[in-house]
Amino acid sequence: MDTILADGAGSFKVTWPDAYKLLAESVRERDALVRLAGEIAVILAHCPADQARGLAEQIYERMDDFRFTDDCKRFRIGASVGLVQLDHPHQG
Repeated sequence: MDTILADGAGSFKVTWPDAYKLLAESVRERDALVRLAGEIAVILAHCPADQARGLAEQIYERMDDFRFTDDCKRFRIGASVGLVQLDHPHQG
């Protein structure tokens, strides 16, 4: 599935593999990148909240710094980042 980005004069595509490659460089080997309803989610396994915040900031910065060129024009992509912590239920 491609993400279509339009600049008003035409459109171009940033593909899932492009976004995956960019994000994969920011996460740990044990983490997972998945598509959920057209959005990209990063699942951080066994990750304390403070470390998750640090990784989220790194991901946001990588996305913010990323530029690509189409027809001699430079573009950037935007990102929003949110965190949800899932704890194991009490065992007993």
